[in-house]
Amino acid sequence: MRPVLSLDSLIITPTPTPLQNPGGTLAPTGGYVIGKRHYVEAAFKRLSAPGVEGGATLGKTRWILQGLFMAPAVVGESLKGAMLLAEVMGTRFGLPCNPAPGTPRTDIIQAVQVGSRDRVIQFCQQVQRLSPISAYIQPTAGISPGYGDEVVFAVGTFVDGSTLELSADGPLREPYTVFSQGCTHWTHWALVLEAALVRMGFCHVGSTPGTTIDAGALVETVGSNIKANKE
Repeated sequence: MRPVLSLDSLIITPTPTPLQNPGGTLAPTGGYVIGKRHYVEAAFKRLSAPGVEGGATLGKTRWILQGLFMAPAVVGESLKGAMLLAEVMGTRFGLPCNPAPGTPRTDIIQAVQVGSRDRVIQFCQQVQRLSPISAYIQPTAGISPGYGDEVVFAVGTFVDGSTLELSADGPLREPYTVFSQGCTHWTHWALVLEAALVRMGFCHVGSTPGTTIDAGALVETVGSNIKANKE
């Protein structure tokens, strides 16, 4: 099979390869074709879909090329954000993570078993609340085509469907796993984590008395260690 890959901000390929998420959060469109050679070649010869004018670039060449230029940096930040999620939620709170803290990664997705339906929803709500777009929207559980269970999504992105910017979702069934990915800077996940840990009941805010720990201080400490190790 011969794949043909175009640049967008959604496609995920393994990090050991030269390029991942080549749209760099800026490409407004993209996709891929894979299959038998003659079908791929037939698709490759057509620059646009029927009824779509402007060719494969849709007149957005500048955004596509700038996204390609920025992709390595954005993917690097996404990986650091995923490491922060795993380190805080896995090492500090013992939640099952995939990949586990400190293990090799093959993409930017971080899965965390948060343990309950409410926590999946609460986590996604904090992701949406701290997103740059549509922060006023509160994610709720619902049925979506292609999913066998109720699911909740959080994706407040500049480009529709650009999960590389910042996103989280999860099916509302055991073991209640949240799938998170993306960010243009790892500190965005630090902000989300601080709010989500408090909302899910793992931490308190600041110097509030209690038996739990300060969410902000924890995230700042772990994040600083990850940043130092990566540099």
